Order: sequence, then structure tokens, then C-alpha cells
Amino acid sequence: MHYCIHLITKTLPNEDEIQDIMLPFNEEDFYDGESENKEHPEFLYDFYLIGGRYCGRLKLAMRDNDKIYNWEYYSFKEPREGRLFHCTLLKDIREHFPPYKREEDFYSYLGDGTFINVDGAKISDILNINELTCYGFITPDRKAYVREHWDGHHFIDNSNFDTEYKKALSDYDDCFLTVLDIHE
Repeated sequence: MHYCIHLITKTLPNEDEIQDIMLPFNEEDFYDGESENKEHPEFLYDFYLIGGRYCGRLKLAMRDNDKIYNWEYYSFKEPREGRLFHCTLLKDIREHFPPYKREEDFYSYLGDGTFINVDGAKISDILNINELTCYGFITPDRKAYVREHWDGHHFIDNSNFDTEYKKALSDYDDCFLTVLDIHE
């Protein structure tokens, strides 16, 4: 099964940082050794992808005069993807087709000129933040919340999940949200 996890971090995480944050939920590590005496984590995965089946769900605002994104500036040397937001498509294009295209050449395919669809961005810059849903999320202190949790014996429903999720988005408005597709 695939589940959508929203990873909330203080800065835009690179792949090594994501792997480190996700380590406590790795199925292989959990079942390696004596798992019967361990507290079962909120979820387990055997692999994950940034975006994956849930790619492009975040609408990142494109602001003409924004000093952080500087949308009208064109550069091969300083791509925004991986530095200011995550977008699997732009990353793949950069890795497989350099230096033929600038990432700016693909913005019109990713959105309508007022936003681009991405896999990770600063929460305060996500236009559709109130429309987002997920199976679970991880806060910057690495605490995980899920809709339903297997404790090793039973499924336990989290009836407060939607409230906890909306509160986290509000509390961490100055942080980054990265969409992960986990497979369990």
C-alpha cells in the first residue's frame, strides 16, 4: 500500500536529511533483531519517494517581486529546485538533460503562471494549503501523526488527526512541507 506523508522541517531538507528523519520508520530496521519488545512506530515503510504517486500536489505561489524566489531571474547556475523547493520533474530534467534547458523553461508546464506544482515548499507559500490531505505527517521535532496506527496487535484510529494536522500547518507556517510517497 502507498500512503502520503507530509514531512515538515525547519529548512528545505535534502535527500540525506529526509533519509535520516525517516530512519525510525524503516521496516527493515524495525524488524532487524528483537522487534517484539520494541514500541511499534506510527507507521513503517519499505521504500519512499519524494512526490511519487502524490507528486505535484503543492501549488507554490509565483510572485513577481519576491526577493526569495526571484522568479524573473534566469540562471543555469542557481536552480531553485532543491534549494527553495522540491520538484521531482525539474530534478529529473536537470539530471538527465543538462545543460540544454533552464528550469524556467518548464514553469508553464507546471502551473498557470501564478503557481507551479511542486513536491516540497515553504508552507506559507503554498496556495492550496487548506485543501491538502495526507495519511500522516512528521513535525520538525520528528514526532509522527497518522490517521490510523498499528500498535503491533490492533489498529488504533486517531479521531483527532485532522485537527492535529491543521494545527501543525498553522504552528509551522514558517517551515517547509515535503510530500513523501511511502510504501508499506
